[in-house]
Amino acid sequence: MKTNKIIIASLMAVGMLFAACTEEAPLRAPSPAENGTTYFAAENATAIEVEPNTTFTVTVCREATAESATLELSYTESVEGAFTLDPKVTFAAGDSVATIVVTLNSAIEAGEVATLTLTIPETAATYYAAHSFPTLDVNVTAGYIWLPAGTAMFTSGLCSAGFGQTMTAEVEVQYASDFVSAEGDKLYRLISPYYHVSQGILCTTPGWHISFLLDKDNAAKELKIKQGMYQIFDTDLLSGIMYMYWDLVDYGSYNVFFNQGNIYCIQTIMSDGEGLYGPYQEYWQWTPPTE
Repeated sequence: MKTNKIIIASLMAVGMLFAACTEEAPLRAPSPAENGTTYFAAENATAIEVEPNTTFTVTVCREATAESATLELSYTESVEGAFTLDPKVTFAAGDSVATIVVTLNSAIEAGEVATLTLTIPETAATYYAAHSFPTLDVNVTAGYIWLPAGTAMFTSGLCSAGFGQTMTAEVEVQYASDFVSAEGDKLYRLISPYYHVSQGILCTTPGWHISFLLDKDNAAKELKIKQGMYQIFDTDLLSGIMYMYWDLVDYGSYNVFFNQGNIYCIQTIMSDGEGLYGPYQEYWQWTPPTE
């Protein structure tokens, strides 16, 4: 009898264990990341320059593509009335990419910056896709009206070091026709100098310009670029993204913009995002146009 009692007690314990294991676990609400598959592509530019009353696009992606879908983004703008856009994004069945078109209005003047912040709804956003972003900030500079200002022969110390020979190329120069300065300064830019001087090898796409300011006597006055890391290459075939490290506070003696007659020179440190190199001398021979 004692043995039978032990067996029965054991079976009861096992039965209770099975009963505990088969009880349904309380359901939890899925997280927003589990609900959605939509995100902003990492390739979207976060700092651009466009002329007022012109457009730019933003790319939105999704992982689930079987059915067509429409979602509405929310957005804010740092300057009221700076942008016009339809925040609805429509994906056709089978499509993983859609774009929205944004117009920069004339609410800001040339040279000023307005920030557009776009956000995908939590129910649609995913945080798990590679390089995915549920929120995107686009800093938009109202561009000037650029007109031709001749050509310059541009020589890059950085590219010359990379190729083991002097690298020189003809580069277009433009001036900002609507730039206003009480001192009579003039704003110019070199058009894609590293794309041309490296023959599309170190800098693989055009569009990376360098803006500079001359005084009323055409003397070098200032580089009009962001302080710190200023990107001059996209992704090159050898060393990756390249930057000018333009730091006038801690490295002022290494970063200088000057001219001798019609030869203009940028002495600067370069960086690949990890180390600092140089300084190098990037210079161009060019005669500014007369009024």
